[in-house]
Amino acid sequence: MQFENEEVMKVHLKLFKRCCRDHNITIAYGFPDRFDLKKIAKELRRTLSCTVTFKKKIYIERLKHNRRSVYKVKKETGEEEKSVIGIKIEGDKRKEVKDFLVKKKIIESNNIIIHGF
Repeated sequence: MQFENEEVMKVHLKLFKRCCRDHNITIAYGFPDRFDLKKIAKELRRTLSCTVTFKKKIYIERLKHNRRSVYKVKKETGEEEKSVIGIKIEGDKRKEVKDFLVKKKIIESNNIIIHGF
């Protein structure tokens, strides 16, 4: 049930390939402010048995292009680089993270967007 003053946020799960390696990183971001992401990351770490970290600044543009040159261009042009607060998970765990969030009743299934192939 939705209240009038309650915000509806979409949680995004994106997959990124690490530079020069066959490793993948899953980024979960877009959580409402009322959630304690450190606790969610801790529970995910126990459930998924992989490296899970809470990050205050995740630069999506840098991950998308796999280069630090994005940072240099933004610095030269004077643009502010956009960052998000989220959870960084080692490996392709998009489906497992979605199942975890729905099972623990943190976010409803229709408010989770999975990006990637």
